[in-house]
Amino acid sequence: MSVTIGVPDIRSVGDTYLLTWQKLGIQAKLNRLVEKAEGVSAELVITKDGGHLYQARVNLLSPTAKRTLSSEMQTRVNGVDWRVIIEQAFTKTVELFRRGEPVVHVGDLPRRDAPKYRLKPFILEGEMCAIYAYGGSGKSALSDLMAVSVQCGVQVCGLVPIKGNVLILDWETSQWTVDERVKAIKKGMNITSPELPYYRHCIHFLANDIYEIQEEVARKSIKLLIVDSANMASGVSQDFHGPAQAMLAALRSLPISILIIDHKPSTAEKMFGSVIKFNTMRSAWELKGVQTEGSTTLRMMLKHTKHNDTPKFRPIGFEIEFNGDEEHIESIIFKRQEVADMPEFSDDLANAERILYMLRHAGAMLTIEEIVSELDITANIVKQELKRLKVNGQVVTQGNKWGVAFRDV
Repeated sequence: MSVTIGVPDIRSVGDTYLLTWQKLGIQAKLNRLVEKAEGVSAELVITKDGGHLYQARVNLLSPTAKRTLSSEMQTRVNGVDWRVIIEQAFTKTVELFRRGEPVVHVGDLPRRDAPKYRLKPFILEGEMCAIYAYGGSGKSALSDLMAVSVQCGVQVCGLVPIKGNVLILDWETSQWTVDERVKAIKKGMNITSPELPYYRHCIHFLANDIYEIQEEVARKSIKLLIVDSANMASGVSQDFHGPAQAMLAALRSLPISILIIDHKPSTAEKMFGSVIKFNTMRSAWELKGVQTEGSTTLRMMLKHTKHNDTPKFRPIGFEIEFNGDEEHIESIIFKRQEVADMPEFSDDLANAERILYMLRHAGAMLTIEEIVSELDITANIVKQELKRLKVNGQVVTQGNKWGVAFRDV
């Protein structure tokens, strides 16, 4: 006597489809779909109660393939109407694969209720963002802090998260190294939440590995994906554009927030390799880190170099203290710093930022001559910058003196 089949639960990310018949404990996974003249083919894996039953590439539109597979499955698990299961799995998958995203009118949609940031100010919700720097600048440690903040839903150093599951894709180190950093960050920042980000050690190019990643995103309800780093994930060749484009297209299939960690070459100002990476990002930050030999403290500055549909944020500074010995890191403590208080990055601040910082901390309104004397820039430049800042409502005047506007404090 066959058991009532019912309607399967369906989860999909990109071109990976998971159909589950809960009462039967049966799941069908279909991905790597290809449509040609003879039909739509896919790789199919069927499991029952977590145990493997069947794997093959099948034509989802072939009546013969459906009959053959139903008969084969009947010999493996009796008492189940496999004809219905196979028909549901194939029909639903083809329907979703061909449907794609709907066509809509834009310009009269209701206000978006979704949050703009997954982690303000660095990661936009549902978009691709990037942090790029020279090697050894601390970008992986910072991205691990971001992963912990989002996974635990805890604000740290002025970073404001929307809580959600995080998956770190790592091409650069090992699970043991990242595990140690996560433990040290939670200890150093007094984060008591037991939640931990997910981690995956990666060896294949991301474009070739995307179906497995799609499956993990669907199964674990991932909200933030961190790619560390883009060079290894895309593959470096003489043609930087092709591998980068393939990686970005694969990531585009994931409807979640994505943070790409990338390197910066010494001969360019932007991300390594093809300019397509920088242009595709909706927000990008250049990171600079300084650590003197023998010191356990690293100082870093992030400059907002790419901003689409968002404000351009002021440069952000951090001081990171690593505590432990040569074998193990026991704790990592992040502290937010004013970039203007970090002389190693003074050349990276725009004149307007330097003037604003000085006025914020002066304790009184200042004359142009006093600003010139302190900052060692010409009076003409100070006058031009103050004029722009006044137009923007960031500074005010009183006689011949200047001060920061109240709302900018």
